[in-house]
Amino acid sequence: MRAILPSVRLWVPAQSTAPARKAFCVEPRCGRLIVTRLETLHTPLEVGQVQFAMARALEKVKHKAVICSDWRAIDIFSPAVADSILDMLNVTNHKVLRGAILLNTDRATFNLQVERVLRDAGNPSRKCFCDKPKLIEWLAETLNASENEEVERFLS
Repeated sequence: MRAILPSVRLWVPAQSTAPARKAFCVEPRCGRLIVTRLETLHTPLEVGQVQFAMARALEKVKHKAVICSDWRAIDIFSPAVADSILDMLNVTNHKVLRGAILLNTDRATFNLQVERVLRDAGNPSRKCFCDKPKLIEWLAETLNASENEEVERFLS
């Protein structure tokens, strides 16, 4: 099992010949809410950078965190990246009250891959959604008004 590397808001540029895109964002917003957006993840090293940023964000939350993630831009994870994501989820499971991942309905294979990774992580408090209103409703059960507003702002 990998150790959590100590982070807050960290943007890492994606490797590409196209104009630079941000590979990911991990950001504590308000209260217990942490938001994440993944644009690209191609290597376990990049997952390690996400884990580093997540560890720093989790340090800023007093109790268990509620994580809202937007993975709609991802097409597929390589097997090595999927394994690294699973390791990252396992390491942080005990610090997460609820975690929701928004997926793109047009990426069925990736969505199945994410469902498998979440199932293997063994935390029923982490779920994936293709329906933004259902994700918002599910997270709202544990959030206060200002945290709910941040979720809606983040996903808009």
